[in-house]
Amino acid sequence: MSFLALELKRTLAGENGVGFDKPVYRSLVKVLAERTGKNFGADPCAWAKWWDTARVPYAAPALDIDAEAARKAFAQYEKLKAAK
Repeated sequence: MSFLALELKRTLAGENGVGFDKPVYRSLVKVLAERTGKNFGADPCAWAKWWDTARVPYAAPALDIDAEAARKAFAQYEKLKAAK
């Protein structure tokens, strides 16, 4: 899920009226939903929170993401998406 936060950052960096909401970010969210059976939309924080619980039975590592930065980026993403 940390890749989701990184791709969101890349998507926002490409916002210039043309590159916003690249299909890569939307595709990542879709694949996550299909493979997990969960639907947390495009919110990287919601996916990270889910992973904190889902990873335990597999002894998988915790995610290394800046939750506050991810929250701010997602809010900016939603605002720009609504404006388009």
